[in-house]
This record gives sequence, structure tokens and C-alpha cells, in this order.
Amino acid sequence: MNNHVSIPQPNPEYLQLAAQACKLIEKGRNDAAQRESHRIEKIMEEQFLDTFNMARIKGIWACEFFNYLDEHYFEGCFLDHAQFFVRGPNFVVLSQPYDLNETELSRWAQKHGLPCIIANIWSYHYPSRTKLFFVEFDQTIRAEFDRQYREVQAARRRQRRSRRA
Repeated sequence: MNNHVSIPQPNPEYLQLAAQACKLIEKGRNDAAQRESHRIEKIMEEQFLDTFNMARIKGIWACEFFNYLDEHYFEGCFLDHAQFFVRGPNFVVLSQPYDLNETELSRWAQKHGLPCIIANIWSYHYPSRTKLFFVEFDQTIRAEFDRQYREVQAARRRQRRSRRA
């Protein structure tokens, strides 16, 4: 499933943060615990991104692209606590579901010819409770999205113009 990719192990600090986050989450949902667990999650996320050479991507374009990928590739499956990143020229969708059928995910990834990395030890949303995987989409998928995105934007402009007329 991991395409023979070696997954780096988290450093001891990361594992300690994961243990702290779990304790805070299990403690309850008071405001102070939530703020602290969110702070720890962000630190863990940064370490994950640094380790896997990923960067955040934001904005309306990212949301539209993510929705396109969800509709055309994920088919509404597998995504929970999903985030969108870039890694080199590729776009990465990361998910941290509470339940993951790795066999089904493997079949899905093979069906679409996509590399999929499972790295559960790096889960930072709810460490030890959520799984973590990411899928990389190359530039050919972006080119198809860009074409469709331009068509949708042009159709929206035409629709606005026709309403004004």
C-alpha cells in the first residue's frame, strides 16, 4: 500500500506531544483542555509537514480543487478530518479518519493509479485514535481540474451577466 516507501518514525518529542494530546482529549472538553490540545495538534502538524516536506495551500481555489478531487476520485469515501497540502509539484489530500479499511483504501488507490501512504503513527488530530493517510495527485490531475474550473467560472460569469440584462 505504501508503494515501498519508508515512513520516517516520529521523534521522541512528537510521541510525547501525542501522549499529552490524548490525555487532554480524554480528560474532557473544557475550554482550557481544548485550547491546549489544539495548540499541541498544531505543533504536531508542523512537525509532520516538515518531515514529509509538505506545505499548506489555502484559499477558494484550494477548496474548489479539494471538492473536485472528493467528487471525482474519493467518491465520498475515506475522508475525515481532511486537509489539503502541496509537496513539490504534487497536491496532497491528507485524511485522519477514526476508522479505515486499509484493504478498501488500497483497492481504491490501485483503481485510480494513485500513490497512497498510510502513516498512522503520525496522526495528529486525535493521536492513537485516528488513522492517517495521504494521497498525492500529480500535475495531470491539476491540469484537468484547471480546465474544468475555468469552464465553471466562465459559466458563472455568463449567468451573472444574463441576470443583469
